[in-house]
Amino acid sequence: MLALNIINKSHFELLKPLDFLQVAPVLFLQIEKVFSVLIPNSEYGLRLFPLISYLLSLFFFYKIIRLLHSNFNAIIFSISLFVFNATLIYYASEVKQYMTDVLVLTAAYYFILKKYRSEKNEYYFLGAVGAISIFLSNVAPIILFTAGIYLLHKSWQTDKQRVLPILGVSFIWAATFSAYFFIFIYNHPLRKGMVDFWSLSSFLPTNPFSIEFYEFLLQKFVMVVKMNSSTAILPIFHRPLYYFIAMDALLVILILIGGIHLFRKKRFDLLILTTTPFIVQLILSGLKLYPFDTRLLLYTCPLIVIISSFGFNSSINVLFSIFKIEKSVILAFAIPLAMGYFLYKSGGFPIENIELKKSIAYLEKNIRAGDKIFVTRASQQPFEYYMQTTAMDLDLNSLVFENQVSKDSIQFINEIAPLAGRVWFVMDGDFKYPITYFESKGNKDVQHFTAHGSAIYLYNVLR
Repeated sequence: MLALNIINKSHFELLKPLDFLQVAPVLFLQIEKVFSVLIPNSEYGLRLFPLISYLLSLFFFYKIIRLLHSNFNAIIFSISLFVFNATLIYYASEVKQYMTDVLVLTAAYYFILKKYRSEKNEYYFLGAVGAISIFLSNVAPIILFTAGIYLLHKSWQTDKQRVLPILGVSFIWAATFSAYFFIFIYNHPLRKGMVDFWSLSSFLPTNPFSIEFYEFLLQKFVMVVKMNSSTAILPIFHRPLYYFIAMDALLVILILIGGIHLFRKKRFDLLILTTTPFIVQLILSGLKLYPFDTRLLLYTCPLIVIISSFGFNSSINVLFSIFKIEKSVILAFAIPLAMGYFLYKSGGFPIENIELKKSIAYLEKNIRAGDKIFVTRASQQPFEYYMQTTAMDLDLNSLVFENQVSKDSIQFINEIAPLAGRVWFVMDGDFKYPITYFESKGNKDVQHFTAHGSAIYLYNVLR
C-alpha cells in the first residue's frame, strides 16, 4: 500500500496525507520516490534506500561501539550481534521507514558521542543532523529528546559553559519539529484510523495499579528481547525449542548484567542514552500519541546491543578472573555465531509473508481469453502494484475487484452475482470463503495454486 503511494503520486502529492491509511516521514517518501524513478518498474528501486540505511546504520554503529569500548572482544561481540540480527536484516529490504529510524538513531548518537576539534563545529553538526532527522524519521523527536538530555547531563557534569549552546541546539531541534508538526501532523485526517489500528495492544494502560499495566510492560519486554534475539522474525517450525529458550534467556541475562554494571559504575550518561527512548515511547503510547510495538521499536535494537555489550564485557572479565584463564576471542563470537548458525539452519531468508507474485505468475500462465478475475479486497493493493510495475499480460476488462472485505455469505454472493463462466479468484491465504461457498454448492475447483499466504482458484460459475 505504501509502494502504491510512492509510485503513483508526485513529489508534491507525497507531502499530503497518503492513501490506504499509510503514514511515513516526508523526506523518506521523497527519497523513495527518487529511487523509484531511477530504477522504474522494479521492487529493487523501492528496496534500495532501506538497504542503504541498513549499511549506513552498521557503519555508524561500528563507530559508536569503538567510542564506547576499547576491549576488542566487546567490539567484535557488539558488531556481530548487530550483523546477525534477523529482524534488522528483514527490514533492510522492506519498503517502510523503520530502517531509516535505525539510521537516524545511530547517526545522532555517533555525532553526540564523537570528539570534535572545535565546539562550533560540534554545534553545527548537531543542529543540522537533528533538523534533517525530523524530516526522515517519525521517532526523531524521541531520539533528539534523549540526545538533548544526554548533552545537558554531560555539560552540567564537565563544563557548565556548554549548557547554553546545547540549549540553543535543542531549541533549533524543537523549532524544526514544531514546524514539521504543524505542517504535516497537526489535525492529520488519518490520526483516528491509526489510533484505532494500534489500539488493540500497542498503547500502555494508564492505570499503574491495574494488572493490565504490568502485563503490558512484561509483554513488551519479551517482545523487545525476541526482536533482538531474532526469535520473533524467523520461521518457528524450522527451529528446536531450545533455541528459543537459550537465545532469549542469554540476551535477558546480558541486558540485566549490562544495566546493573552501568548503574554500579555510575555511567548515567549511557543509561540516559539506552533507556530514555523506551521510557518516552511508553509515555507517548499511554497518551495514544505513538504506539509501543514491534517494528516501531526497531530503532531501539542498537540500544539493546549496547547494554548487552557491557553485560558481555563484565561477564567475561568475571569469568576470566574466576577461572584464571587468558582472554579468548572465541567468546566474543559465541552468541552472535549461534544466532548466525540458526539463522542459516532456519532457512529463514527470504522470509515469505504473502507471496501474491507467485500466484499472479501462475494466473498469467494459465488464464484463457474470456476468463474473469475476481480479486479479494485484501489482495487488491498488491495486485494493483504488480499490474503497474510488471508487464502483466491481462485484459483489464476481465478484472473485478471486491468492493469491501466479505463478512458473510450474502455479501459475498452479491459481489459475485454478475460473474459467470470461468472465474479466477485471487485471494490471500486467510480468505477461504469462496472455497467453502462453491463446495457447499457441489462445485469443485477446476484448478488451483497456493503459495505462502496466497492462493488462486478457478471455478466455473453458473448463474
